[in-house]
Amino acid sequence: MDDLIMLCHGSYHSALMLKSALDEFFLLSGLCANHAKSNIFISDLPVAVNAIVLDDNYRWPAATSIDLAEIWSRTPSYNPNSTLDDRILWLPSSNGIYSAASAMKSLRTPHPLVSWYKIVWFPQNIPRMGFILWLAIKGRLSTLDRVQHYDPQVVTTCVLCNSQAETHAHLFFECFYSKAIWTQLLNKCDCLGIHLSWNDLID
Repeated sequence: MDDLIMLCHGSYHSALMLKSALDEFFLLSGLCANHAKSNIFISDLPVAVNAIVLDDNYRWPAATSIDLAEIWSRTPSYNPNSTLDDRILWLPSSNGIYSAASAMKSLRTPHPLVSWYKIVWFPQNIPRMGFILWLAIKGRLSTLDRVQHYDPQVVTTCVLCNSQAETHAHLFFECFYSKAIWTQLLNKCDCLGIHLSWNDLID
C-alpha cells in the first residue's frame, strides 16, 4: 500500500504546513505527488487534481470561506505541465540520475586523502587483502595488546617469539620470526640493506 491521507484545517497556515511537508519529502526522496492519482477533499466534495488543471493552469473551485479564498490567492505561480511524464530525480547527483557512487558520496563524510591510499586501494588489489591492510594501517587488527583492553586477563606476549608484547609494529617487523621472513623475501627480490619499520612504512 502506498496511499497517503493528509488532513488539515481549511486555513492558509494549515495548508502551508502540508505543502512544506510535501516539499521536504521531495527534497529528501526526489518523489513528488502524482496529480493524476491525487484527490483533494474540500467541504466533503472530492476533486481530482487533474480536474482542476486546465491548459496547464490551476482552476481552483470557488472558495466557500475566507480561509479558502486566502489559500487560492496565495497559490504559487507554478503551473503544472500535463504533457510531461512523472519522473524520479536523484537529488544527490548533479544530473538527477542515481548511481552507486553518488549514493556512497551522499552517505559518507568527506575526508582528505591519506598518503597511503594507493597501496591499499588500487584496481588490481584483492579486496580481502586490501581490507586487512587497511585495518593494519589504522591499527585495528586484533593484536593481543588490543584484545587486552576487552579482556584484562589476556597475556599480551607474542606467541611467535615469547619475548615482547604483540603489537602491530612488533607483529610485522620487530619480532625475530617476522624479521626472518622479511629477510628471506628481500633477499629473493635483491632488496638488500632495507630497514623495515612500522612507523616509517605508515608515515
